[in-house]
Amino acid sequence: MRGRGWKLAAPVLAALLLAGLVFASGWYGSGPLREERSFVVPDGASLAAVAAKLEQEGAIQSANRFRLQARILGHSVPIKAGEFMLPKGASPASAFRFPAGSPSLLL
Repeated sequence: MRGRGWKLAAPVLAALLLAGLVFASGWYGSGPLREERSFVVPDGASLAAVAAKLEQEGAIQSANRFRLQARILGHSVPIKAGEFMLPKGASPASAFRFPAGSPSLLL
């Protein structure tokens, strides 16, 4: 009976691991930006507003996925207003880091 349980559990665990890897690679992998771009975060902007603007400007593929990944992966730092430079191919994780206080803030 024990051997049968592992035979059933192993594919489920493998599928969960694969799903987790795909989810994480979507957060840490290269993003769609084809060139470096300035990005302005207005004072008082929420994560939802920043995500929508990043999607609108082509820095991320999906605002909804961006918000979900930010929440699940534990990125709950406050959003900071300012003008930031997003490098070519910036990952969603790095696009999130900039408004959260990265040294890439333009003065």
